Amino acid sequence: MHGNVRRAWRVAGGTLGVVTVAVISLTIWAEIQLERSRALHWLPNAEARVRATTETTSYSYAFTGKDLYLDLEGEVTVRIRQGETEELGVRRQMSWSLSKPVLSEWWKDGAKMGVSLTCPEAAEPAAPGLPAETCRVEYDLTVPPGTRVHTETVGGATACEVSRPQSCATPAATSQ
Repeated sequence: MHGNVRRAWRVAGGTLGVVTVAVISLTIWAEIQLERSRALHWLPNAEARVRATTETTSYSYAFTGKDLYLDLEGEVTVRIRQGETEELGVRRQMSWSLSKPVLSEWWKDGAKMGVSLTCPEAAEPAAPGLPAETCRVEYDLTVPPGTRVHTETVGGATACEVSRPQSCATPAATSQ
């Protein structure tokens, strides 16, 4: 009888050991699968970040002065060149990934243009090694001969020479 009790304890102990090892192994496997699914969660966003959408628009404004005043806010880049007509030629290229930004643009008194670009907050930071979300607008402006250009940004005011094509205001100048 004493031998049967000893054997029962050995069987129970062995069974408990096997069950414990199986539960621990299953828990580790489940954690690995969970981490893998979290890593794969980035893939749709990574693909969207790589494939930015670009929207290009061209138009013109009647220009009535000798000075052009630009009021810029956000990730706005402006390049200026001298044209041959008495109007302000505008070519706007807006690029984004994931969510389309909010663009506000106004034209006032025949010589004042304002642009504000608000980029949506990224829902999640970019995964390591992936590009950040794209959100910017670039303007190529063609101004009448002899026009002086003045920009006002969050970073301050500047005057631009229009004798040759140049970048007049960039996002670096507008960051706070």
